[in-house]
Amino acid sequence: MDASSQRPRLRYAGVGAGILLCLLGALLFFVVPFDANVHDPTVHDKACGTPVGMWTRADARVTLRKVASLPPPRGAASPAEQRAQLARVDRVVEAAKRYVPCREAMRPRTIAAGVLVFLGAVTVVLFLGLRRDPVTSQWKLGFAASLALIAVFAAGMRVSFSFYSAQYRILGFDADYYNRGWHTIGGSFPSALFPPAFTTYIAAVSAVGIHARLWHIVFSGLLGVSLVVMTALLGRRIGGERVGLTAGLIASAYPVFINADGAIMADSLYAAFVAATLFVAFKARERASTRTWIVLGVLVGLATLTRGEGLLLIPFLLVPLALSIKAEILKRRLMALGTACLVVVVLLLPWTIRNLVVMHHFIWVSNNSATVIAGANCDETYSGLSKGFWRVECLQRGYTPDWSAQVANRVFNRAGPKYDETYQNNRSRAAAVRYARSHTSRFPAVVTARVLRTWGFYAPFRQMKIEAATETRTEEWQYVGWYVYLAMLPFAVYGAIARRRERKPIWPFLSVIAMVTFTSAVTYGNQRFRIAAEPAIIVLAAVGVTTFAAQLRRRRRSGPADPVDVEPVHAVTGS
Repeated sequence: MDASSQRPRLRYAGVGAGILLCLLGALLFFVVPFDANVHDPTVHDKACGTPVGMWTRADARVTLRKVASLPPPRGAASPAEQRAQLARVDRVVEAAKRYVPCREAMRPRTIAAGVLVFLGAVTVVLFLGLRRDPVTSQWKLGFAASLALIAVFAAGMRVSFSFYSAQYRILGFDADYYNRGWHTIGGSFPSALFPPAFTTYIAAVSAVGIHARLWHIVFSGLLGVSLVVMTALLGRRIGGERVGLTAGLIASAYPVFINADGAIMADSLYAAFVAATLFVAFKARERASTRTWIVLGVLVGLATLTRGEGLLLIPFLLVPLALSIKAEILKRRLMALGTACLVVVVLLLPWTIRNLVVMHHFIWVSNNSATVIAGANCDETYSGLSKGFWRVECLQRGYTPDWSAQVANRVFNRAGPKYDETYQNNRSRAAAVRYARSHTSRFPAVVTARVLRTWGFYAPFRQMKIEAATETRTEEWQYVGWYVYLAMLPFAVYGAIARRRERKPIWPFLSVIAMVTFTSAVTYGNQRFRIAAEPAIIVLAAVGVTTFAAQLRRRRRSGPADPVDVEPVHAVTGS
């Protein structure tokens, strides 16, 4: 049997071995079924959790504090209902005392399962992607196979981070909101505080029986792989395969991305949609194709349904993009722009109608703008250590005095005044606007502090410490990510200069950077807001790295100049 006939069999055998390794790892990992009652310590009462059903003592303590801090029942709550609530608090206390964190117990099996799945995925990709060059007879990986390996590596990094760091951190407010999933959209406590895209994703995970907080973190991290892939594809579109793979490799190990992926927040998904919008935008520069602009509208709509500021992609990216198409007349450019905007409206309309029906108010995207503005405009954020930042104390001052009791009434179905989220947020926003108008002289200093905070140049260490404490981030990874970000900036600037020398456009990247800067200026400074612009920064850094490496290779090939033969002076003069 010749070697050519053996190659398909060898490939099939390698792929089969890789799949077998993945199945063995999954069997080892999922040996315990998902526990739907993992959030309730009165039902899920075990001496130790499992990798699938994780409910840590830290979770119990947080729940205990939240329950104990609720005001007493009001209105028609009977003494029996009050005794039942107190009895539940007692059960939570007892469960918190008995519950034991399972870091050591779950570590050997988790490591073994993760290694098997990782090796299996790598094996499958290698045997499917390796090709022999007919000219040089060397084995090479194509772009798709190389990107698949990067994606596998990125997934492994994020799952490892979830298990050995993120699961033991207390959820911040935003992460806790998303972790509740469907309950905040159409369940027992409907809300429009945030757009629905990421919440729907977490709700879909819960819908198949995966309720544990740990697994919401894991699936949030796996969703972050899409950001890595889109960053690589964006790099390939503007600079070729080498730039694309370099950008993907940077994104896969970038601590800022990994930290965001393990936070159960919408940042990574939003950044992936922004990167996809940039990817299509570079194609749309060629001509005003209706199909391309429909795709742009879909991506901008999805970005807006993930984070409300995604709507700013229209004025900052789509409008200048439409005006920059030189090959088309102005009428076709405006028609293309109008098509994209119409698609955005169509995508947002179902959510807006839902808000009108469920929340009884017209809410275009979310109520989040009220909490953002209210928490960023007060004495504490206009001077002192929190200048340019956000404080929850500022937000609470805009609410009615009994708003916490109203929340409790709504959560526990009690009689009494019901909590109206939109009314309370509108009231808080109005108070913040009045404060801002009366302190316009402080605007330049406050706006400067906001922008510098977002880009990591204003009190960065204190900023990262606060973000780690309030936004489900790991403090150590915050610091490492900041240093990597600073090291990447010079290469990004160098890459931008290199593209300008080659007369290639960089303004779409600058548009996204300007959008992030504008968002911070009108709201508040936060380093996680920077994530929307970081795919552009990473791609420009990849351009800078590959350009610099190419220059080094050219210098090595040329080598030192040959010495010029010069006759001795005495031979010329005859001395």
